[in-house]
Amino acid sequence: MNRNEITVLVPVFNEPEVRLNDLITEILSHGYHLIIVDDGSMPPVRHSLAKVTLLRHNINLGQGAAIETGMQYARQKNIEIIVHMDADGQHKADEIKNLIQPLLNDECDVVFGSRFLSKSSINLIPSGRKRLLRLARWINVFFTGVVMSDVHNGFRALNAKAIRSLTLSMPGRGHASEIVFRTVQNKLRYYEVPVHIEYRQPDQLNSIGIKEGISLLKMLLWARYKKFDMPVPAWISRERTHCLSEAGIAPELQQQSCLQQ
Repeated sequence: MNRNEITVLVPVFNEPEVRLNDLITEILSHGYHLIIVDDGSMPPVRHSLAKVTLLRHNINLGQGAAIETGMQYARQKNIEIIVHMDADGQHKADEIKNLIQPLLNDECDVVFGSRFLSKSSINLIPSGRKRLLRLARWINVFFTGVVMSDVHNGFRALNAKAIRSLTLSMPGRGHASEIVFRTVQNKLRYYEVPVHIEYRQPDQLNSIGIKEGISLLKMLLWARYKKFDMPVPAWISRERTHCLSEAGIAPELQQQSCLQQ
């Protein structure tokens, strides 16, 4: 498989234009295709570059919902490998080759990038963020029953089997735990590889606030009780249907994708 067959999925919400353009240029320079899901940004993201598919929500649905919109598009386009990346420039396109190698070797179905598997990567994490991530690791064990070194890292890769199997119902930050839960639930093989996350901008250091953290914990408690088997709110479904229809995905195909959930 060559790089022209690898697709990168980036959810975007109000990302500074210069930083987003730098990320797009970096990804395309490595020969990858790119799906941008603009999750209601104001002003809207605008791009008409080759190898870039732009999907747009007219309203903000949340990062998890934006990723699921991109995943539904990937299912209907029969994409073989997809890489999730954040839009803020922390993840580096030159590390994608290492991230996807276990998939190419058929060693697993899902690869999770981890900041805690190499000393050089650990040294890049600010001390406060490091403590928070280690706490989040054990909170995730409670909600998913899975021990991993770095669950809340948005840098991950999935093969075709995982793309078809992992459908997300949590629209916000809780999607990171849901992906882990559904990976195990669907008996998918998974692996962690070291990646380097660089915190170079002040907004990249922002941690989740207390109020937002309490709200997230409540949502995860409910999700765990329901085994993450929750209906997608109608307003999210309507917006996603409109978004994918604009991208040429017929409603009946969208329905087929939803039935996989």
